[in-house]
Amino acid sequence: MTSLFLCALALVLGVASSQSVAAIAKGAFDSLDANKDGTLVLAELKVYFNTGDVDGDGKIPKSDFLALLPGNKGQAESEFAKYDANKDGVLTLDDVKLIFNEFDTNGDGKVSLTDFQSKYAKVLMVPPSIPIGVGK
Repeated sequence: MTSLFLCALALVLGVASSQSVAAIAKGAFDSLDANKDGTLVLAELKVYFNTGDVDGDGKIPKSDFLALLPGNKGQAESEFAKYDANKDGVLTLDDVKLIFNEFDTNGDGKVSLTDFQSKYAKVLMVPPSIPIGVGK
């Protein structure tokens, strides 16, 4: 696992809890915006996902995800539940697409920083009991 992936994961998960949600969202956005053009596209999220898919099988099992976050197992399981958008027990590119679609509110295939910040708390910081990306 690369340190870049772990740093980005920490930002995406909101580990930097002393920061505001907008600041955490901006840090996550900046780490995901590989070409630094101010927008996210699905391909950038796929690249990010692939850095966590250590064996290249297109899946990040819960056990691998939990291994990335030593310490608070309950929080890590809660985070996994949020990212497992289709609730199949593994993180896949389908989950990435579902989450991306939550951020891409106008369906143009791009997510601006403003859109990302406005949806970040709702999409990635909600209690895991609230489903995302499904049933819309």
